[in-house]
Amino acid sequence: NNNHNENGKNIKSAAGDAGEAGAETASAAAVDPPPTARQLMIHAIRTSIPMIGFGFMDNTLMIHAGHYVDCTLGVTFGLSTLAAAGIGQIFSGVGGVVFGDALEVAFHRLAGAGRTATAMTKAQKAMRASRMAGLFGGVVGVGLGCTLGLVNLLFVDENKASLLKLQALEEGQEFEFEVEVDNLANPGYTTVRVRGPDVDGVLASITASIASCGCSVVELNAGSRRRDEEVMMDSLSDGAGSGAGAGAAAGAGAAGSDANDDSSAPGTTASNAASSILNSWQSQTPMRVEDTFVIRDRATQQAIDNDDLDALARAILTAAKDPLNTHSLKGQLEELEIENMALADRVLALEKMLEDRQVRVVPSSSASSFSKSERDKKE
Repeated sequence: NNNHNENGKNIKSAAGDAGEAGAETASAAAVDPPPTARQLMIHAIRTSIPMIGFGFMDNTLMIHAGHYVDCTLGVTFGLSTLAAAGIGQIFSGVGGVVFGDALEVAFHRLAGAGRTATAMTKAQKAMRASRMAGLFGGVVGVGLGCTLGLVNLLFVDENKASLLKLQALEEGQEFEFEVEVDNLANPGYTTVRVRGPDVDGVLASITASIASCGCSVVELNAGSRRRDEEVMMDSLSDGAGSGAGAGAAAGAGAAGSDANDDSSAPGTTASNAASSILNSWQSQTPMRVEDTFVIRDRATQQAIDNDDLDALARAILTAAKDPLNTHSLKGQLEELEIENMALADRVLALEKMLEDRQVRVVPSSSASSFSKSERDKKE
């Protein structure tokens, strides 16, 4: 009987607890109605404010760090602009982790004005409408912050990295260029041959240098090859031939013991070895350019004078060593065009002033004009 009484008490207490929990849930549902439109709007704005700061900081760090990497590691190791941007994003992510909490606290304090009047309870924030409003505010805030972060592009020289990459020659490359100027190969024309390492911007720089020397390019043949490639091919061919001869001799010596031996196998092995050596050598040897220009004097339409060949060759060599020169010439040309437009405006203004001084008009007085009109009417 005692056990039955205790079980009954437990059941009653459990039922009582369940009833109290249900009452509390019902009271919570009654106390926490769905958030109003004003509350949802304010919740979205408060959620977007920290995201604006995060987006702005993210783009700022990525742009400046990526630009710095592009101008340093990108020039040294030949990294692309996208690779530099990816490395910059690493710095941006690290900065977001380090400063994220401080920024969130600061922006929440900034957005805390008037919070008590429109604050939502935890139950209201857990509702689907509140979650969607917070998501919308965060998306809009990040987009706006990243857009504002693009302002940093105004303070970054976007062409600096590309110019540094053009200007950066490997150690010793500037001494590998060779310039040959010939007046005998093509009668009436001057033939210029430039040999050297394959560096971006060299061809444009040489062409600009030729034009600045008062010459016009009639024909241009641009090609690439590897250093001493023909000599290497000849030496490998000789080695393959000697290997084939040795293989044939070994096969003839072994013919007495086994007539079915293949005497050409050693020669084939030597040829394969030579091909593998050539492939490995080509993969290690850098490409070189061999450009041929056929030019003539722009004024005389003839070959360059023999006395000017040395100066022309040295100017072309200087241009080949400095691929950045073509960009400098372009910048100078743009400056000259601006100055030319300013001078044209001044000339027009001076011409108008001179024309105004050349013309003199003396009008009659108003009284005399009136008298004359009166006389005309009377007549």
